[in-house]
Amino acid sequence: MTFTYTLGKVKSEGLHWVRWRVGDTSEKKLVADDEEIEATLIDNGLTLTSDPASNAIAIHNAAADVCRGIAARLGRDSKITIGDVGSVKSTAATFYLRLAKELREEVATELEDAPHEEIDSMDYRVTSVGEDLSEYVGDPL
Repeated sequence: MTFTYTLGKVKSEGLHWVRWRVGDTSEKKLVADDEEIEATLIDNGLTLTSDPASNAIAIHNAAADVCRGIAARLGRDSKITIGDVGSVKSTAATFYLRLAKELREEVATELEDAPHEEIDSMDYRVTSVGEDLSEYVGDPL
């Protein structure tokens, strides 16, 4: 498992921002390797070095996806027993699911606050092969 984290790069690079946001900042307690984070960033249209500030929505979605992956792994490894190990893993999986939900809610807030132009009419058309032929047919409000 590859681990890269530099606190000074949190505000400038996607990999470090995701690690910081999900709390995966110690190589001794690694919960996601660089390759897993990179795959998630790519799935969200980003790279390891994408600027978090310029890609706020996508980076939050990537961090939420990483949390869900961590929760899935922790949940899978949990055993149904009454004891410290079982309860710790269960609690950790729940923590990451809650964090993923929080990140998704932050995305929703970003979308609500994003500037947008209202238009009075669109003609939405998509061909059977998915080609978008939609066009604007009105005046801006």
